[in-house]
Amino acid sequence: MSQSTNGAGMTRVRCDGVKKARIIENNITRKTLSFLIILTFLKLHISETLCLLEVYKLSGRFVTTYQLLSRWQNNLEFFLFAFCRTNNQQIITKCNWPCYEAAELTRLSEEITEHCFHHKEDFRKSGISPKEREAFCVKLQDIRQIRNTVAHHEAVSASTIRQYAKSTLGVLKIVRQLGGKRFEKAYGKPLDQLLDSFWEVESNKEAVLPLDPLKLCYGREITESLLADVKTTNDTKPVMEQISGTRRRAINIETMIESFQAAEDKRAANQQLELRKKEAAAEKRAANQRLNLQNKEAAEERRAANKQLNVQNKKAAEEKRAANEQLNLQRKEDADKKRAANEQLNLQNKEAAEEKRAANHQQLNLQNKEAAEAKELLTSGSSSTKRVEAKRKRKERREQNTSRSELKKKEIK
Repeated sequence: MSQSTNGAGMTRVRCDGVKKARIIENNITRKTLSFLIILTFLKLHISETLCLLEVYKLSGRFVTTYQLLSRWQNNLEFFLFAFCRTNNQQIITKCNWPCYEAAELTRLSEEITEHCFHHKEDFRKSGISPKEREAFCVKLQDIRQIRNTVAHHEAVSASTIRQYAKSTLGVLKIVRQLGGKRFEKAYGKPLDQLLDSFWEVESNKEAVLPLDPLKLCYGREITESLLADVKTTNDTKPVMEQISGTRRRAINIETMIESFQAAEDKRAANQQLELRKKEAAAEKRAANQRLNLQNKEAAEERRAANKQLNVQNKKAAEEKRAANEQLNLQRKEDADKKRAANEQLNLQNKEAAEEKRAANHQQLNLQNKEAAEAKELLTSGSSSTKRVEAKRKRKERREQNTSRSELKKKEIK
């Protein structure tokens, strides 16, 4: 084997008289090249190993989340059952629960929610405002989702876990306050132990999820909390500079997945909000339509009532007009009758006056005639027989005149 060096700083290698071109950099030796080849094969195995570790990591995270939610469910069932035992034994009797393991979280939340609506005075005595009572009822409905998530082995995001945690802690707080001294004496210490180890998993006491109340307040994701637990060997360098490129890519992919999940949650929340707004607008529109319909019906009823009133007023006016006409007609008839009576009376008075005048005239004529006859008798010297006859005739004429006047008076009456 012989070697020759050119001016370009490259080495041409000859092996047993056969030319084999190998261009090697000045700063890389054969040993280094062999090491690089071995390292290349190792990288492939390391990449496969890292992918497998990522799968195990995702599986471990799901199992940890599942165990955490199962622990919350069991403790909620225990303390809600304990609350029923100390403060509302009739719920346990009604549902026939021998122990808290037999009490299902969904049924417990339903029964306690009904208890809240029927025993508002208990909340007031415990210093719980109506707004806090309503929030407690809402959280009782939220914790029912924990049981569904555990039962169906659903994967949940960090925001959902935070929501479950807030609802669980809120329910336990109100239950403790509402339970009073009996509940505190019997179950206060176990409840404190639960709150102290709220984020621990029972199957692995050392596996504590990095989700504490402070991080909940700031709203950090699970991925961010896990990244915060990575220990750096050099305080002056960031964590991302100390991990391998494959690990960094895996974390970036994981972060992208979490971001995508958060975006999906946000999109779903926005869709739900839009749906609620749409439903509220539809309800408002329906309410306005009902109000307009009611106003229209009221206006039609008012119009019909006014029309009926106008008809009644018109009818009353016609009746009044007819009554006035009848009264005027009756008055006219009375006046005509009175006028006729007056005319009849005047006529009778006139006839009576004429008869009286005629009677007076006849009486006067008769007297004159009698005087003339008497004078004639005196002058002629007739006998007494003639005088008696004349006297008799005068008497007859007088009686005739009297009877005639009485007959006329009867006719007048």
